Amino acid sequence: MSSSHTKDPGRVISGLKASIHNPNVSEEAKDRARHRLADLGDTSDASKEDRPVVEEFKLVEEVEQNVAEGEGGEKNVHQLGGFKATMHNPRTSKAAKDHAKQVLEQNDAL
Repeated sequence: MSSSHTKDPGRVISGLKASIHNPNVSEEAKDRARHRLADLGDTSDASKEDRPVVEEFKLVEEVEQNVAEGEGGEKNVHQLGGFKATMHNPRTSKAAKDHAKQVLEQNDAL
């Protein structure tokens, strides 16, 4: 690369965020990535655990409402498919699996 080429800040930020969330990256490297993000002025590097749970539930409630109202035709089928996938995902909590089962039972999709 020539010395006049500058890196795309958006891609740099994306790479740093990926480093922070990669389980194969050392804590020291993650700390450096966090500091670099702060230097770049990006403060949205909160991990999933730091995000408000309310945001996640708003999306779930919206999907449930669409499924319950039968809106979207094909979209509804995909949403129910997502609930079925949740039941078979080994990284999903028992509570999430129970909830998915409940939604599927309510829609006669089991």
